[in-house]
Amino acid sequence: MRCRDRAALTLGPLFVRLPLAIVFLWAGLGKLVADIEVGPEQAVVLSAAGVRLPKEAAPEPNPPTLDQPLAEPPPTDTSDQSETPSTKPSPTPPSTSPPAGGATQPTPADDESAAQARRADPTAPRIILVQNQTNPTPTETPAGTPDTTIVDDGTFKVRRVNGLILIMHERSEPGISTKDGSPTPAVWPSFLAQGVWPKILAWAACFTEIFAGFFLLIGLLTRLSALALAGVMGVAMWLTTFGQAIQTDNALLGFIPTYGAWSEEWLNPLLQFTLFMAALALVCMGSGAIALDRAIFAPAPNEEDDWDEGDSLPQSLRDRHAFDRSP
Repeated sequence: MRCRDRAALTLGPLFVRLPLAIVFLWAGLGKLVADIEVGPEQAVVLSAAGVRLPKEAAPEPNPPTLDQPLAEPPPTDTSDQSETPSTKPSPTPPSTSPPAGGATQPTPADDESAAQARRADPTAPRIILVQNQTNPTPTETPAGTPDTTIVDDGTFKVRRVNGLILIMHERSEPGISTKDGSPTPAVWPSFLAQGVWPKILAWAACFTEIFAGFFLLIGLLTRLSALALAGVMGVAMWLTTFGQAIQTDNALLGFIPTYGAWSEEWLNPLLQFTLFMAALALVCMGSGAIALDRAIFAPAPNEEDDWDEGDSLPQSLRDRHAFDRSP
């Protein structure tokens, strides 16, 4: 084998693996470590998807606190009070000069006796004064570690991986055309944006980027890892680039965004396209010689049956099989 052929088989896949591994490891770990800010409406969407919010995110009505008991009001009719025999006050003879109309009014002595009897009875109801706290301090933490924290301006800081949930929810809703304001179709299945499915898919994409990126770095299961990353980038391009263009009805050929010719808005779509094509190229090339696949897996057999009769398998192709050992 010529030296340049050996260098191409050795270094070519390596030069593709390294940038893919670094980019996807950075992106996947960033989804776990970095935070983004969301508003209250977006927090509701995250809560419906199963994201744990802090207790302060949805405060309950302020609980009443005991301040001090009040004195019982004077009873209007002592005969209606249900009292036990042991605490029943002694009757007071009626007044000798009842007021006009024949109604009997309780005297201050009656009021004091009834109040003392109610205090002595443990089964008698109590009237208490309640006072609401304007800013109660939470004393308990919810079960598990919350996925969000609260910022002073009313927004919430959530992990970046939860931003994928918001994107899927937004793409599952009909959009609005920027041309005539008419509704546009949704570009994401609604059942994948309801329940816990968005959270499962978001975390699956995050861990795929981390583990597949690490496998590309060491050259293990290269083709499978590259295929998984190509799938992640394909979905990302559909949700953030083509899907957004379709929902705004402002796209070339129905799905290509109509950014300015040299606008910086093209940087993110072009980066996604580059990573997508590099992952597909690695699926075709394999891991190369500098990889764990070469040390673990056996070389592929010579496929002489694919050649016509009378043709001999070139030596360069035979050597290529010895280099390519990735599954």
